[in-house]
Amino acid sequence: MIKIKKAALKVAFIFFLASCSDIKPEFTSQNLYGTWEQSQFNPEVQLFNVNAFIFKDNGTFENRGSFRQQDIQIDLGYYFLTTGNYVLNGNKLIFSSLTYYTLPEDSDQLYVLLEELVQLFPEEGDENNNFQVEISTNSSKNELTLDYGHCPPNALCLGPQTFFKVR
Repeated sequence: MIKIKKAALKVAFIFFLASCSDIKPEFTSQNLYGTWEQSQFNPEVQLFNVNAFIFKDNGTFENRGSFRQQDIQIDLGYYFLTTGNYVLNGNKLIFSSLTYYTLPEDSDQLYVLLEELVQLFPEEGDENNNFQVEISTNSSKNELTLDYGHCPPNALCLGPQTFFKVR
């Protein structure tokens, strides 16, 4: 009887260990398509600062920085835009052929219309125009975390950023 209890405990312990493993749901390009946002309220200007990724099924993306009023879900204006291509390879998201747009150099505005942003990069012949991030998601696949990786000492780097699927 004791041997049966010990065997049952061993089996239960093995199942417990297996259930604690870091099982990540498979994430496919189909899960990536759409709009992902993170937002933070900026009390100084009484607006939401919204960072959005829009992944299209043709392998292109947009990353937009905008400001929104609290009571409406319409972007009032933009302060940056990055466009380019992406490839999902396992849990690596590779961005390439990047073009960066920002506020005009002499602008004292917090945001402008999307078409008023000016191209900043790439400069002609710029070869170093891609990067990759590691991605993870929750089991519902409605949260996407981008991990930009190791940050060297004294560098300005982003930590992991979590975005929520909105469309």
